[in-house]
Order: sequence, then structure tokens, then C-alpha cells
Amino acid sequence: MGLAVAAGIHAATVSSVRTVNLERSGTLRTVLTINNLDGVTGVALNGAMNNDDVAWLRYLCGRDTLGEPVKAYITEVDLSGVTFDAKSGAPYFLRLGSNGKKYSVDSTATLPQCMFYDTDIERITFPIKLDYIAPFALSSTRLTDISISDGVDVAANAITMDSCLVNLTTPCLSSQYRLGELVLPALKNLTVTGDVDYISSGSFNDMAELETVVFNGLVGHSDGYLFTNCPKLRSVTFNGPILTTGGPLIARNCPELQSVTFNGMVGHLGLTEFENCPKIHSVTVNFKPNEAEYSRLVDFEIAKLQGKGFLKRMANMVYQDMDSLGRSNGFVTDADRLAKAYTAYRDRDINKSKLQILKESAPYSVEHDTAVGPFTYQPATDSALVAARRYFNLDSIAGNGDDVSRIKNLLYWVHDLVPHDGSSPWPQCPLTLRDIHQVCKDENRGVNCRMMAIMLTEALLAEGIPARYLTCQSKLYDEDQDCHVICVAWSRELNKWVWADPTFAAYVTDENGTWLHPGEVRQRLIDGSPLVLNEDANWNHKSPQSKEDYLENYMAKNLYIIESRTHQQAAPEGKGAPRSKYITLVPVGFEYYSGHQVTSDPEAFWAAPY
Repeated sequence: MGLAVAAGIHAATVSSVRTVNLERSGTLRTVLTINNLDGVTGVALNGAMNNDDVAWLRYLCGRDTLGEPVKAYITEVDLSGVTFDAKSGAPYFLRLGSNGKKYSVDSTATLPQCMFYDTDIERITFPIKLDYIAPFALSSTRLTDISISDGVDVAANAITMDSCLVNLTTPCLSSQYRLGELVLPALKNLTVTGDVDYISSGSFNDMAELETVVFNGLVGHSDGYLFTNCPKLRSVTFNGPILTTGGPLIARNCPELQSVTFNGMVGHLGLTEFENCPKIHSVTVNFKPNEAEYSRLVDFEIAKLQGKGFLKRMANMVYQDMDSLGRSNGFVTDADRLAKAYTAYRDRDINKSKLQILKESAPYSVEHDTAVGPFTYQPATDSALVAARRYFNLDSIAGNGDDVSRIKNLLYWVHDLVPHDGSSPWPQCPLTLRDIHQVCKDENRGVNCRMMAIMLTEALLAEGIPARYLTCQSKLYDEDQDCHVICVAWSRELNKWVWADPTFAAYVTDENGTWLHPGEVRQRLIDGSPLVLNEDANWNHKSPQSKEDYLENYMAKNLYIIESRTHQQAAPEGKGAPRSKYITLVPVGFEYYSGHQVTSDPEAFWAAPY
């Protein structure tokens, strides 16, 4: 037994590391003074550390409680025998200024937030009892090697701005931050030992020293375009099972890359191509059917199907591949489990009418504004719109009545100009009103609802009537390939948007004959308020449309999600069209993934165009 010294501390120097056994938290400053650190470069601590102890340890590593630099006395810390005491002591780090904050210990098994932030620590051994490494706990240090045990959760920004870090072994990798954005300029070797839900595109961009990347656990989904401008990258290895990947490009501008290897079972592999990577031409796939790995993938997919988010959509999309993979290899029990879960997911609303599904949706809310817009509209004086107006003599077609009658005249005219054909390919031309019409005339063909709406939008804009075309989608947008595209036009007399669907020559009014816009129609369907569909609504003058079929079934399904381009113009899409943003209106809490801006604020979405 060692010699007991003041305050219940055993102090013995072993090489240049001093072992300190704390019997009571809050005493580290008293017993481990600067005076008894001669010849010591590190400490091994045992016992409970409170806020005061953390503050003193930070000081010994080169930073005071205000984050100011002081002389560093130690560069190595062994915390293997440490737990943390959140019950006593003053905050160990105070950040002053407008973004001021106080940092304190909050859990017995958490490496506290900013614990070693901006210190001179070079080596660390983590507590044996460790559940979580908090944000910035290991940021801006001089650590060269970090190895974190399996089972420890690591905050996405726990390790950032570490200019000396060469080797990193971590059980998790957060998709919240791309690794290349964490500022680890010296990192050479990364090993991820645990499971990773999602590896996002661009996760490893512009990493000058990166040489090897290894994933040992399960990967839910990996995007394409993972590695870009990594001049020393040599190898990438996936040892665990992968549910699905994007693709096809996995790397570009990585001149030393020699191998990308998949050793684990893969449900769907889309990563197959390289760009400016002269030493590699294809990925290597070594996996053999493995029932245990397949079972893990099934467990993951079932969990995502029953949850929320982007990975739910990916799990749904890869179901057919996973089902085929399991059955072809005789893994029938797990394939049956997956099929049962998928059927429950697919059929969750199967016994409900489209109107009932819409009625059960969450409401909109102005409190969920996300700085939408602004929506903008090409002026009628633009040369493209002037040309369309003159070519088709749109002034004569629109007439001289009020703007509702002019909108109605242009709606009927586009409906009759070309036939609707939902299965037709996109016209190979600039998507102007004149070009689409000419293609249909030359090829004796029709166009889909999107082209019809684009044509009507241009005609309205050419007549000085602000207009938008809207993509209307169902709740099951990620499965249901049938959407419908209609227009809205701004009526100055009514001071509102109004519904105009050129595919069916359809508009919708209330019981008093006042035209409505899609948001109003949607709410009236939910409330059961009166709606009137114009009597002459039809498909290609062959099939009359009824309120029940058109509104209560078809559009009730397709008014769950409404999406609009932010700028409306001639030739808005297709080859040569300018890039534009899209904004999507969804019920509060609904998760929609398309890469576009999402809002639940109807006032912002239906804002007046002036």
C-alpha cells in the first residue's frame, strides 16, 4: 500500500507521468500544485473530478477559465480512472462577450464540453466509464492520435480544428458535419469502428494529407461524390454491411487512390465510377452472402421504415433489392420479416380514402416560417414574352374583360392548343410556349401536365398576369410517381391567386362563384365546405370531370405537398434554363426530402406578387 499524503492523495512519479488518486472532488488544485510538477509532463488521475478540478486541469494544460493562454505544465493526461461530479464547483470555462456562455460538468460519464478546448494537450487516455464526448471537448488541441472505444457517443463537433491530429479512431461519424469541414489538416488515417446511419456527399473533400479510410461497422446509406481533391488518399475500405449507396461517382481528383473495397454485404451498390483517379478504374467487391450481416441490414431497414427522415425513404427504395438478395441466398426468415414490415409501411393508409388521408394531415402554421421567397415574375416587357404574345396574338385570345375572364380565356386556349399525354417524353427543345407547341405540331403528339402548366404560365406572364406553375404531390411522394402540375394566376380584382389547370380546363370556385386557389381548395376539402368545379372541365374533350373524381379523389391525393419555382419565366426548365430554387409547402411536422426549401407557412407561400 502506498503512503497516504495530505488531502488523501497518493503522489508518485513514474517516468514523467505523476499518478494522483483523488479521494474527494474539488481538491486537485490543492494537492497538485505547480511546485510539485518539476520534471512531470503528464498526470494520471483517479477519482471524481468536479468543476474546480476541471478548471485546474485546463490551467495546467495551458488555458485559464476565460480561455486565455497560460504556461502549459503538462501535455499528457490519463483519465482512465476518472468520473465527473456535476454537483459542485464554479464553471470551469467562461466565454465572455455577446455570445457569452458558462461551461460546467453535467454528467458523471461525459467528457465535458470544451474540456480541453484550445489547450496544449498532446496525449490523452479516456475514462473507462465514458458514454459521451461533448462538443469541442477535444478541439484546437495538439493531439496527434485519438482512439475512442466502441460504445462511446461522440458529438459531431467534438473534434475540430486539431491541426496536429494524424490518426483518428472513432465509433461514430456524424452526418451533421462533413469531415473535411472540421479542419483536420494533418489527418492521415481514419477508422470508424461503429455503425454509421448516413455518410453524406462531400464528406471527405479537400483533405490534403488523408491516406486511408476504413469503416468497420454497418453503414445505412452512403451518398456518391464522397472523396474530392484528396491528393494522398490511397485506400477506402468498407468492412461492414451497407444497406444502400448513391452514385455513381465515388471519388474525383484523387491521383493516388488505388483501392475502394467492399468486404461487407451490400443491399444496393451504386458507387462504381471515378473521375481523375488514374490508379483505379473500378471498385472491388469481396462480400459473400452472410446471414448475420443480412439480418443486421434487415433490422436497420425495418427500424428506418418505422421511423422518420431521409433514411426512411432510402430504406423504402431499396426494399426490392434487399428482398431479392435475401430470398436468392436462402435467408427466408429475415426476408419474411422485412416483407411484413414493408407491407405494414406501404399499406398504412390503404383502407383510407384520399380525402380522409388529407383530412388527417397536420395544419399549416405561420409560426413555422422559414424566410420563404421572394417569388418573382418575369415582366411582360421581356423580349421572350413579347415574342410569344405577338406570335400567338395573345391579346386577342385573352380579351378585354376583367382579369378573371382573361385568365379563363387563356386557360381554355392552352387546353385546346395541344393534347394532354401523361406518358409522353419531354420535348427536346427550349421549353417555351412556342417551342412546345411546335414540337407537338411537328410530331403529332401531346405533352404531360407539367408542359401544359409551363405553357399556361408563360401565356399569363406574357399578358402581364403574375402566374406560377405548381407541382402537387401525395403524402407518399417517395413511392407515388403520379403527381399533378397546375397553375395559379393572380387576380387583381379578387386580390388573390386562383386555380387554373390547363390539363383539364379546370378551375374551382366557392358556393358564391368566387374562384379559389389550391390552398383554399385544400382547406375546404378538409373542412367539408362547398366546392364547385366548372361544368365543362374535361380531359382532351373526351372525358368530362366531376367534382368527386377530380377534387375529392385525384386532387385530394395530390394536395398534400405543393411546390413552386421561386422565379417564373419563359423556358423555366430544360436544356439551357437557368438554375432556380424551389419552395415546398407541407403540413407542420411533415418530413419532405427533395433538396428544396420547405415551409409550413401558407401566408408566405401564397404571398401577393407585389
